[in-house]
Amino acid sequence: MDVYDAIKKRRDVRSWFTDEKIPDEIISKILLAGTYAPSVGLLEPWNFIIIKDIDTREKIKELVDKKREEFYNSLPEYKKEKFEKIKIEGILESGYDLC
Repeated sequence: MDVYDAIKKRRDVRSWFTDEKIPDEIISKILLAGTYAPSVGLLEPWNFIIIKDIDTREKIKELVDKKREEFYNSLPEYKKEKFEKIKIEGILESGYDLC
């Protein structure tokens, strides 16, 4: 498959999360690869945060839910039904969060 086929076939996955633990060395390797992504002027403004603490993740979910409701309330009526069906996060379903 060439890169154009991969781009065309890509999917945004927001379900089927697993709480399976990925070894820290694998996460480190993936994040290191992410630091090599190109940026304008080679500024590389990347900051990665791994959030494992469930209490912190629950607080983040509360904020996400609040902002989602605010956004929903700002939508015109004809867009609300579609937005209600969209899953926008899996904060508590995954084993940890990566920001």
